Amino acid sequence: MNIAITGGSGFIGQNLLNSLEKMNGLNLILIQRKLSTKSIHNELTFEDFFNVRAHKKIDLFIHLASPNFDKEIKNELKNGIIELTKKILNVLPKYNCNRFIFFSSIKVYGESSKENIIFSEHNEPNPSSDYAKAKLKAENIVKKISKKNDINFLIYRLSFVFGKKMKSNIGLITKLMDYSIPLIAFNEKLNLKKSFLYIDNLKQIIAFNILNIESINNEIINLSDTEPLSLSEFIRSYKKNIKSKSLIINLNATLFKIFLKIPIISNLILKIFGSFQVDNKKIKTILNEDIISTNEGIKRFIEERNNDKYF
Repeated sequence: MNIAITGGSGFIGQNLLNSLEKMNGLNLILIQRKLSTKSIHNELTFEDFFNVRAHKKIDLFIHLASPNFDKEIKNELKNGIIELTKKILNVLPKYNCNRFIFFSSIKVYGESSKENIIFSEHNEPNPSSDYAKAKLKAENIVKKISKKNDINFLIYRLSFVFGKKMKSNIGLITKLMDYSIPLIAFNEKLNLKKSFLYIDNLKQIIAFNILNIESINNEIINLSDTEPLSLSEFIRSYKKNIKSKSLIINLNATLFKIFLKIPIISNLILKIFGSFQVDNKKIKTILNEDIISTNEGIKRFIEERNNDKYF
């Protein structure tokens, strides 16, 4: 099976490639802006791909490549998310490719807040950031062009992904604890839960799609671990498992409410500690609930990191 992948050099892409390399019968084709001299895979530049210089049938296209910042800068979000997705989908028929997986974000529903809302795939999207708006436009392009070109697609809306070599805000927080730098956390009575996604759950889902190609059947699916945690719970769980000496400064619910009344910091506090949960019943049903929890993911992430001398 020939599988083309964009975004193979990023955190999710590297982890996914390492997983797919272990599966038999796969020929991986990396589509990149520049060719790498160190890659062990077949490679194409985007220019070569769009000019159909591969001369191969592609059985599945996995589209990961995406800029990831909130505000638009010189049309980078438009070009790197919307236009790139459109160009890929329009050229896929020339490779006889009729299976496509697009990675979107739960941010199409909005941003973290003080409300305990659980978003399902049936909720009306309400993106706030330029990034989320671009992802939603790309989702609509996937649906429209896939229908026109007879392509079966999956749109995965990813929760906050964590795992080895992550470079997100979660990665920054874990590194601070690695160096025993003090952090703040809020009382659990606030019950501000977030949906996280451990990278191994994502790898398992993509492996399932490859082994069951008919599962790529024109759906939008939320991806998350089985149990949401507040960021404060995530911090405490990570500290416990890594045996960090980092001091956790516990703040009560009253302070949280006071911070929300201060314009300069209210948005930042909500972004970091606010609630953002999604319903993942659909993916749990598809995988027969064989998805691990965020707490278990933290344990496995630490074990993997401790066993990897190159981490």
